[in-house]
Amino acid sequence: MTGRATYRHGDVRAECLAITLQLLEEVGEQGLSMRNIAQKMGVAHRTLHHHFQDREGLLRELSANGFKMLAERLSASLSPPRFMETYLRFGLEYPQLYALMMRQRADAGLGCERLQIARQQVIALALAALADGEADPDQARRRVMRSWMLLHGGLSLNASGTLMPRDSEAFVAEMMQIASQRAE
Repeated sequence: MTGRATYRHGDVRAECLAITLQLLEEVGEQGLSMRNIAQKMGVAHRTLHHHFQDREGLLRELSANGFKMLAERLSASLSPPRFMETYLRFGLEYPQLYALMMRQRADAGLGCERLQIARQQVIALALAALADGEADPDQARRRVMRSWMLLHGGLSLNASGTLMPRDSEAFVAEMMQIASQRAE
């Protein structure tokens, strides 16, 4: 008797998240379904429902992983210029994941504790790197928001094709120049 071709050992949840990230970057969010992810994994699509309530739950978990990956990279980059450059490079390396992460509403974290925690880690790192020793919490938050809006705006305009096409290095250099002029 031969075993089922779809019988699996290992961490189905972790493999699902890794394959979903790969597919997200290849085909975009619209091309993702629980069926095509399961097919790529070699499991029945019902198997994924043991780990994720639905497609949106899977995407929230993937977003949590994205924020965790971003936080890990940013934690070694706490000077303002290094933080900004690291943030930009992450957005360029994972454009679809970055867009998915930024589409997660703040209240989406209420249904996904990992997303809430990972997002808060990125915010805490941004405050540490970009608040520039500001004692007033409201001013510190505003300073971070200005920088984050600049970075996110640049990445969004670049990804949408609104900006003249540049290679990644030229884009990062231009954004860093804009950021340094804004700081003066």
